[in-house]
Formats: sequence, structure tokens, C-alpha cells
Amino acid sequence: MPLLEYDQKHNTLLYDTIRMYFKHSRNIKKTAAEMFAHYNTVAYRVEKAYDLLQVDPDNGDQVLQLQLAIKLNEMKPTSVRFHKLR
Repeated sequence: MPLLEYDQKHNTLLYDTIRMYFKHSRNIKKTAAEMFAHYNTVAYRVEKAYDLLQVDPDNGDQVLQLQLAIKLNEMKPTSVRFHKLR
């Protein structure tokens, strides 16, 4: 939820970027290509998401927890997923 709330407040795409980043096995180049964004933009967003969530990208357990949280959020019905933001 912190990423979704941050995105709404600051009009950013951190959640979508980190979701796509995991979809592409943490490959920034492929993520940038699919999002039609510059490599550096995607790298910045990923770093910002990690910082915001206080996740160490070198800590496999923390990264896995983040990836699982994103997957679980995707499995929720849309009305529940974004309920807190409205």
C-alpha cells in the first residue's frame, strides 16, 4: 500500500515499475523497454521504491517478501485492492 499511496499523492509509477521489474526477473533494460521509459528512469524508480519500503535489494528474503506482497495484491479484487486510496 505505501507505493500505491505514494504514487497517488505524487503522480508517479513506482508500483507499476516495481511490478514490471519483477515480471522481467529484475531486469531494468527489459522493464524500461516494456514501459517505454528510459533505463535511468526505471533504475531511479526501482531504487526509490526500495528506499520508500526500506527494502535492501541485496537481501533476498526482503526482495522475496516484496515480490510476494505485489503478487498477493494483484490477486485481490480491484475494489479491495484500491479501497484505501479512494
